[in-house]
Amino acid sequence: MAMAGRSKGFQYMRRALPSSCHTGQSLVAEQCLETQRNSGGTYGLFSPWEMTSSFGRDGFSLMQIRGMKAAPKLMEVILTTDISNVGKAGNVVKVAKGYARNILSEVDHPEEEIVEEVVETQTEEQRLKELNTVLHRLDTQRVVVRRHTPCQSNALRKHVTPADLVAEVRMQQKVQIEEINLEMTLMLQTLGDYEIPMWLPKTVQVPGGKAKILLKVKVRRP
Repeated sequence: MAMAGRSKGFQYMRRALPSSCHTGQSLVAEQCLETQRNSGGTYGLFSPWEMTSSFGRDGFSLMQIRGMKAAPKLMEVILTTDISNVGKAGNVVKVAKGYARNILSEVDHPEEEIVEEVVETQTEEQRLKELNTVLHRLDTQRVVVRRHTPCQSNALRKHVTPADLVAEVRMQQKVQIEEINLEMTLMLQTLGDYEIPMWLPKTVQVPGGKAKILLKVKVRRP
């Protein structure tokens, strides 16, 4: 299924996701990444049902990356006439989406149709790179949580909860996770170093061939 349209001299087409993308388990990592800009500079990792409600069943993303410099969205354009500094008729060229819609559509030609088809493309290599950046950060960087304790005791006056760790990861690592991503059966109750397994969808491959990502947490006094 595709949605097509025309705008003063060129035609563009957006292709819908294949039917295999309609269920979370059938998605592959390359198809589960969407790049967005956000002034908060935060990467986000969400649970499947939260993503379904946010993005819809026909095109939700497993990972939502924010704050990185997004790879330019290019359009693959088949020219039907010569255009200066772009290409000759019949050439397949890649141009920015804004250029295709704003510049090509303004070229004055006797014929309305400048291009036959425009297909949005984004390299899977860039998607995987962004995904691995998030996973590597979660797997290698340590989160430090500060808590007060009674004199000569390692017991915490205030236990560390999954919600506390979600907030610390967001602040220290610029990664937004959810409590469901943390496999915690008990709150952290004493000072020390911890490694907390993280739940990830099966379609996400952990870098280095590891079975799990372990969130490293250090609880210390202020």
